[in-house]
Amino acid sequence: NYGYFFLERLYKELEISNFFKKNIKKRKQSFDIDKIFQLLLYGRILNPASKKATLEAQNRYFEPFNLTLDSVYESLSLMKDIKEDLQLHLHSKISERYGRDTSLIFFDVTNYYFETEIENDLLKKGLSKEKKTTPIVQMSLAIDREGLPVGYELFPGNAHDSTMLIPSLLKMKERY
Repeated sequence: NYGYFFLERLYKELEISNFFKKNIKKRKQSFDIDKIFQLLLYGRILNPASKKATLEAQNRYFEPFNLTLDSVYESLSLMKDIKEDLQLHLHSKISERYGRDTSLIFFDVTNYYFETEIENDLLKKGLSKEKKTTPIVQMSLAIDREGLPVGYELFPGNAHDSTMLIPSLLKMKERY
């Protein structure tokens, strides 16, 4: 499976490893978040599956990742904490290396369901695209003219699609 080599090159060009080195150095963790992010990214693009299935297929790649399921799950809260900084980093690097036209932004909303009945601030029962009755989370995504993601935001599952555009765009405008 050599298909990830072009992704690896982009990963290096966008200096994502450097981002993790700068932003994670103060935190103590027993896992390599950079390797986890690489695996999840390559897996999502080349063979979309759950995080568990992606981890189980980690040996498909030429270079070993040697990650555990616990380390992948542990890394998710850390990724949540740095998501906005990572989005800003990627926006800067894409603009710098390739140029970016954000004079027109495309916006979409989708939702994700969870196999639980427990609700919290984000997990709320709402209109699920899969017609599920379990709690969902809404996600808005903005992309540029080339179809590259500019940013995303998460909203409670009971938020209506029409209420997400203005807050998302204002937040991105402030951030960028």
